[in-house]
Amino acid sequence: MSALPDPVAILAVSADEARHAPTRELLWRMPDAQPEIHWVSSADAAVAALAVRDEDVVLLDCDADPAAGPPRRGGSCGRHRTCR
Repeated sequence: MSALPDPVAILAVSADEARHAPTRELLWRMPDAQPEIHWVSSADAAVAALAVRDEDVVLLDCDADPAAGPPRRGGSCGRHRTCR
């Protein structure tokens, strides 16, 4: 029995489809998981996606939107470098 939700809702933030493809392939090979992958290409699109649906995991390609920085929802937690 898996401890993962079924399906696992994953938001992947990557600059383009080609950069996302290897990650998508690995996610589909996860044992005992049915990933539901939502791909967006910018931090703004990630914030918009998080406003309309809950995700179990957010994967961020650091080169997805370098000018905007990482997508955030809510305030800074202060524990992670990307939240400060």
